[in-house]
Amino acid sequence: MGMLRKTDFNGFHQDIEWFKTFLKSAGITLQRNCPTAKSLEVLKTFADYSSNGRGTLEIDDRKFREQARRGFGIASQIWALQKSSGLQRAVRKHIKVYRGSEVNLLSSEVSRKDRNEAWEILVGCCLSRFCSNVRFAEPDVLATSSGLDLGFPCKVIYSARPDTQVSRIIDGVKQLETSSAAAGYVLVNLSNVINHDLFFLLNPNGDYFSYPSLDEAESLFHNQLIAFHRALEAPVLEYNKRITFDKNANTRRRKTLGILYYAQTLALVNQQAVLLSNALLHPNADAAVRSEYVLEFGSKFNLAAYEMMHR
Repeated sequence: MGMLRKTDFNGFHQDIEWFKTFLKSAGITLQRNCPTAKSLEVLKTFADYSSNGRGTLEIDDRKFREQARRGFGIASQIWALQKSSGLQRAVRKHIKVYRGSEVNLLSSEVSRKDRNEAWEILVGCCLSRFCSNVRFAEPDVLATSSGLDLGFPCKVIYSARPDTQVSRIIDGVKQLETSSAAAGYVLVNLSNVINHDLFFLLNPNGDYFSYPSLDEAESLFHNQLIAFHRALEAPVLEYNKRITFDKNANTRRRKTLGILYYAQTLALVNQQAVLLSNALLHPNADAAVRSEYVLEFGSKFNLAAYEMMHR
């Protein structure tokens, strides 16, 4: 994807203040015990410890990894908002989710409406980097690309059952097909079902393993998304057919150009904490005549998502 970018822990102080000011501009003040406020405290702990040795990091390995993912998860959302200045006015109507339940998209959490909406916000920020007229409306997010008004149902996967996962994705397909959009993609967040400890694991000596190169870590992460798709194709034989064909109406689907699986995780590369993101496009077979356009969209989304994962 490009040159490794080191995460500057000291910059978390400025990120936190920017985010609080942004929330305040929308009339939102965080309660001390709300999940977002707790995640910001984790960021502050990392920043304090890095800059002047103040504060104490969690010594329990499992809890440390959980806290790190929670902190970096909210950091990635802050960076996405910072880099999407043209969308910030539209986002202000939706950022009330940050004062509600858990919105972290970097670890396993229970299903929450606020977390689902946080995924919609992240999608909007990403699309704003290469699309125009991005707004939040049915089928969740709308944007214009290459003259087409595209729709993007945004789904977060929580269940470990392939049949339930497929049903969730097909709900997005149906949502897109009945929307006003000319065409679009179902954007599926897999961060909840990724094994994050594969990228932040302990070696036999009890030290955290560090990948020698960014390419190695990203390749393994990409393979995780491929494995997810194959796990759907194997037990749910009609998965691909259900994307392209509406059995109840006995008609072919007209608008769904493809399914885009997305996830992010925290990894150690050359002893540096790095946020990884990856988007894997599964194009609708019926969209083959527009395959170049469809594949180009997948590449643009992947690049935009990657560029947002750094300050």
